[in-house]
Amino acid sequence: MRQLGNRAWMFAAIGLACLLVVWARPALAQAQATAPESDDWARIQQKGRMFVGTSADNAPFSYYDANFAIDGFDAAVIRAIAQEMGIKVDMRDLAFPSLLDALEINQIDAAIGALTVTPDRLAQVDFSNTYYVSTDAVLAPAGAPVPKVTKAQDLAKQIVGVQAGTVYAAWAQKNLVDAGILPAVDLVAFDDLGKAQKALREGEIDRLLLDYLPAQTFVQQGGAQQIGEGLAGKQQYAIAIRKDSTLLGPVNDALASLQAQGKIAEFAQQYLKLDQPLPVPTPLPTPRPIPTATPTRRPAGPTPTPPPVSCIDGARWVADLSYDDARTIPVLQPGQRFVKSWRIANTGTCTWTKVYQVAPVAGDLMGGVPTPIKGGVGPGRTADVSVNLVAPRQPGIYRGTWQMVNARGVPFGERIWVQIQVPSRNPTPTPTPPVVGDMPFITQASAQPDWVNVGDRVMIAWQVLGNVAYVNVIKDGGLFCMPGGCDFAAAGSQADYPDEGTHTYQVVAYNPAGRSVTSDPASVTVYAIVAPTPTPTEPIIGDMPFITRFDVYPTMVGQGDSVSLGWAVEGNVANVEIRKDGGQFCIPGTCTWGPSGDATDYPDVGAHTYQVIAYSPDGRAVRSDGVTVNVAPPVEPTYMPEPTVIPEPTFIPEPTFEPEPTLEPFPTFEPLPEPIGD
Repeated sequence: MRQLGNRAWMFAAIGLACLLVVWARPALAQAQATAPESDDWARIQQKGRMFVGTSADNAPFSYYDANFAIDGFDAAVIRAIAQEMGIKVDMRDLAFPSLLDALEINQIDAAIGALTVTPDRLAQVDFSNTYYVSTDAVLAPAGAPVPKVTKAQDLAKQIVGVQAGTVYAAWAQKNLVDAGILPAVDLVAFDDLGKAQKALREGEIDRLLLDYLPAQTFVQQGGAQQIGEGLAGKQQYAIAIRKDSTLLGPVNDALASLQAQGKIAEFAQQYLKLDQPLPVPTPLPTPRPIPTATPTRRPAGPTPTPPPVSCIDGARWVADLSYDDARTIPVLQPGQRFVKSWRIANTGTCTWTKVYQVAPVAGDLMGGVPTPIKGGVGPGRTADVSVNLVAPRQPGIYRGTWQMVNARGVPFGERIWVQIQVPSRNPTPTPTPPVVGDMPFITQASAQPDWVNVGDRVMIAWQVLGNVAYVNVIKDGGLFCMPGGCDFAAAGSQADYPDEGTHTYQVVAYNPAGRSVTSDPASVTVYAIVAPTPTPTEPIIGDMPFITRFDVYPTMVGQGDSVSLGWAVEGNVANVEIRKDGGQFCIPGTCTWGPSGDATDYPDVGAHTYQVIAYSPDGRAVRSDGVTVNVAPPVEPTYMPEPTVIPEPTFIPEPTFEPEPTLEPFPTFEPLPEPIGD
């Protein structure tokens, strides 16, 4: 048996934490069972839209197609159900472990994503009738033959990988670890199925237990061989819906109608390559009552069991702050360094601390690494996160998927992504069509998908080689323009949101002399949604208001000085309140404020706390953190005493000296006469 690599050790710790979180969820669901029931179906009918969560990393059930649109068997089923119900569907890509949590916090209306009906999940949410029955598969690395797996004991002395939060992770914990067949460290739970497949291919794990059809996709790619199936029994797939929701009946009615029409079987043949009849949707059993005591479980490993989950993590993409790739794919040069930034809203009930991270989970890493966020992001507030990336050296379109990860290493919330295009420095001419003189030629022109509902996005993409000056896009015979103009580069893409009906798109490429070539038309059919006009005050599910800015300045003033307050609230906001020291802050004429604005206050001496509260139309509220201002009392001026005048110093006069006496000159003596003779 191969040794577990460093990265697999990390995944093991993360995975076991994910399993523990899954066990803790029923208790939380019981605590929230008393939440008031709302008429979800009436609200959805008024809006004409249903928000559905999936995990788009599980082909062929849910995945991104070549145009980065969510596709697959599950996506086709839920779109058909919505059309049968006379509404449109808005798909949200979420981390698989947080799909049911997103239902609890009202971020989505329903969840579909190869979700198996289990007693524990039935205690947390309701399920539709079954739409598909599956089983499991056991994979080993491709290559030399290995023994078949027909029972749990055949996995002894192996390092086994599973995807966290799945029924297969729960089965492996119960039948392998708890049964004493595997030590806890040899069960590795991955937050993403793609990471699990990569670990098997690179030898970090010996076996991989997963759903049968995704296993076949992996085998066909040449990365593994199947050595067993059916260990965990049959799995019934159904659509998860919030507990006691009025949406359950209409979904079951639409599902039964589609089954009778043979539509579900058509989708199975298209996406799953299955020709055998599918099971008729059957009612699910009544969920077992939630036990009052938490069952005793053997510890998963040497790490102490974390405390039970007391809040729910949730995240939602708000905006791209740099390199906006929602409408146009940014073009970067090979090896160019860049910073991608997003604004993310905390839609859960937990406060994001500084140990929360945004981490790459799939696609092209582009040099990105897990990056901590700034802590203190409370429920309903937003965080701006940035990651440092490098454009790949080879030409092509690259996309990396990122995910919020909590303090326990569990991914949660809506996935975000970065998408760029690296141009070719020396494009290789395509042999067809031939180059005629200096004319450009179109190598790609598409409009996908070929059918949508009103309000959905259509991506128009093209690539033109040769002597091209600029490109135009023609929609229904007229020029298609964006706010930046009507002329586009030789390679690129644009998003359109067409009206009801059938629309045609063509690409026209011009050379510098004005001669042009035109692509064949691509048709897109847009279906109308019959729904009442939305009521402006009706809350949109998952669209709670969130506070993007609240400033109070300055935070230290003197008595009589002014304090300026400024705020901005986005999302589905009905009204805003300003609180001062726990009470409403009002000005003459009003105590409520708009989603954005400013105000001035002249607080008294002492410490005062200001806070913004934003309300949704149904009365739910989010609150900002409080900002405290200290007001100092007036200070009596202190006057300096008059300075003491120092008298001029008295100088002692110089002493008077007596003049030196005049000395009498010495007397002058006459010389003696010379003597005469001897």
